[in-house]
Amino acid sequence: MGGIPEEKRSYSRLKSSLKIGVSDKVLGDTVDLSEGGLSFNSAETIASPVIPLQIHFPGKEFKFKTKAKLVWNRDIDGGVSSYGVEFVNLSEARKAVLRKELITMQAGKLLDDIGTPGIKKQILDFFLKDILNYVGEITEISLC
Repeated sequence: MGGIPEEKRSYSRLKSSLKIGVSDKVLGDTVDLSEGGLSFNSAETIASPVIPLQIHFPGKEFKFKTKAKLVWNRDIDGGVSSYGVEFVNLSEARKAVLRKELITMQAGKLLDDIGTPGIKKQILDFFLKDILNYVGEITEISLC
């Protein structure tokens, strides 16, 4: 039967366009990102089943570093390939750091249209405190 294919991911992916790299070399740009993995496009060929990745969040001095397992790849136009990777052995604490960055990215898109700095801060605080705590509590419950 036709229909919508079953979603096999454990985490929702957010559309993103972030630089990712291996060591200090830029590897490509993300297409989407979640707490469990990401997809990205790159002109580099990736053959290793597990690679060290660095995700560069805009406006941040740190790079989120993790290991990732290659799950799929597809050739796309002009010698560029699309890759899907799953993060390997990401602790709950590291997932929480990543979750905070994902929420900050999404909230930032909403805040672009708000001109009042005080209102902007209140909304960002809501996302970074209340929503982040809520998601963390739900995650803890689901792990039990």
